[in-house]
Amino acid sequence: MSKRVRNLINNFASMIFTSPLESSPFQLVTSKKKYKEAKCYCRRMYTDLCKFYKLAEMNAMIDLVLTSADSVWIGLELGEQRIWHWTASNQGTSFLNWRIGEPKNTKTEACAAMDHNGTWVENDCGIPKSFVCQ
Repeated sequence: MSKRVRNLINNFASMIFTSPLESSPFQLVTSKKKYKEAKCYCRRMYTDLCKFYKLAEMNAMIDLVLTSADSVWIGLELGEQRIWHWTASNQGTSFLNWRIGEPKNTKTEACAAMDHNGTWVENDCGIPKSFVCQ
């Protein structure tokens, strides 16, 4: 096998097997903030709280959350019309990963947090938590 072919194979293999965190667009912030404070922080320092539109995106950041003992805020919130939607959008989301028994839908204002298993739980937005920015 020529050196050029071997280099092409190695380059291709490194693209396939690169750790998702090396190119992850997510940043875990371990300081604890209420949901609105976390959202403001992410918008000021990054883009926004994290959003997922498919399972692969969420799986790319689960390793970040595994380092946290608690659940972390993600950018999913309950809108005025009682529809769960990603922050900065009034449209519902087609991708959901709720823990069994969630969401509770008992609060007028609720926000979603993700646990270390990658499942989502409904929480009071006023509870300080670590969070993930995008």
